[in-house]
Amino acid sequence: MNEKEIQEITRPVWYGREANSPELPEGQLGIEFSTADANGPFGDTIGLYATVRIGGIQAEIYGGRANAATEVVALDAESGMVYHSPAKRIDSVPFRPVSGLPQDQASTDAVLDEIESNFNVDLCVHLGLPPEYAQYHVFCWMDHVTSDIQVIDTPAANERDELGKPLTRPCASEVVSISTQAGILPQGIQGVFLASTVEKKAAEEASKEEKIREGVVVQGNVSSELLPAEPPLPDDVPLYLTVMVRSFVDRKFKWCSVHIPESCLESRSLSFNIKPFYLLDLPETPQRIFVLAAVGSTISNIFTIEAEDYLNL
Repeated sequence: MNEKEIQEITRPVWYGREANSPELPEGQLGIEFSTADANGPFGDTIGLYATVRIGGIQAEIYGGRANAATEVVALDAESGMVYHSPAKRIDSVPFRPVSGLPQDQASTDAVLDEIESNFNVDLCVHLGLPPEYAQYHVFCWMDHVTSDIQVIDTPAANERDELGKPLTRPCASEVVSISTQAGILPQGIQGVFLASTVEKKAAEEASKEEKIREGVVVQGNVSSELLPAEPPLPDDVPLYLTVMVRSFVDRKFKWCSVHIPESCLESRSLSFNIKPFYLLDLPETPQRIFVLAAVGSTISNIFTIEAEDYLNL
């Protein structure tokens, strides 16, 4: 968090460039954000100031709605809970689902130039974070693009007690399976890496939904650098594997998190499988699905599952 004077915030979300808004280098696409201590209607908080720059097909699809298409995500470092919300203003027109066309099939006859926009949020209020002091791993996500992740300490504020969104941890038993077997990462890759396999694993008489749930598996590998060199102590903050899935057209966001077992920490080796359609219901409209994983404060590459990958099972 930047050491700056306390900012005054009056709204949970607003648009437009602020003094804290990052400047992206010329020609660079993506999302960047900064944070600052702030005070708002519900007490001490954190202001998040983001710059979004998109181009090409993505600019054609979203135009001036890039802010509303961007999800702000906070992972609770101690509990593994996930808080998220799109950067939409309260008075925004509901975000209409984008075209069902994959981005690489959209019209390329009149591709727009770069579009840059800015959004700003009262992080604690907009995401409904609990009123207690906590540490979060925060990032912004739009389709196949994420910002860097930042570790942010949020202040305690009793005024937020009525705003906190009660969360129930989604069941991860059918979604994620973890192994102490070390996976193989591509040369030069460190962190968390996702790859995929699509196989016919369900019986022929199984329903279409069951074939897709069992047949679409995203494989994940974690480099040993992310796992502690020493065995964890009883009072250490637990390390979580978090899985997040977003759909391209209807903008659904689902997540689950699992405590990484001591056996993986002791061996410093971790691989895992994700069955995303046990987490996300099969969409009524065929569409691409984005899968993201995080271990601690490190997020993976975004893995894209195309509609034809699962419809042909």
